[in-house]
Amino acid sequence: MPTSITITSEFSGSVVAKGATDDLSAQLLRHAGFKQIDDWHGRRHRLPTTTPLADQVAIASHAAEMLRAARYDVTLPPSLDTARMSPPVHALGPYAAGAELLSITDQIRAAEDGASLQRAVDHLLHPEHGALERVREALEAAGEQVNDLDDDAYALADRFGFASEFVSSAQSELVDSEAELRRVGAA
Repeated sequence: MPTSITITSEFSGSVVAKGATDDLSAQLLRHAGFKQIDDWHGRRHRLPTTTPLADQVAIASHAAEMLRAARYDVTLPPSLDTARMSPPVHALGPYAAGAELLSITDQIRAAEDGASLQRAVDHLLHPEHGALERVREALEAAGEQVNDLDDDAYALADRFGFASEFVSSAQSELVDSEAELRRVGAA
């Protein structure tokens, strides 16, 4: 009779595997990244509480795959199963670029020294691939498209052109700031 193993995410947020009473299932769970705990509750396996959510899902899914391959009956909720998970939804819905900029802002705020601050800011200021350059190009393209679609909307097209120039001016103000950023916070 195959052993039934349940891998769940508890209310506390930790991921626990219960039912692995034999050595093979315990070894497979340890191999996947679970820590074995033997106490008055019996033998169980738990992921460290500091494990990031994405890693929890990946480890739990991998453990379930290995256990199923060894013919164990495994119960795994959809929230921990990479095969049944839906694609991630951006926090800002269809505004994926805004969500990416929020991520960059979080990286900037989390910088612990000038070098990490410079690396985060580079996502904004890189002369070819930075966010400011992409915004400048998008504003310029929007102005050109307005002109292409309606010759009489030249005032609106000019406003997009002016906005593009403002972004270009901001870029030129911050050119060559990398070395200064790296020195920020240095004694």
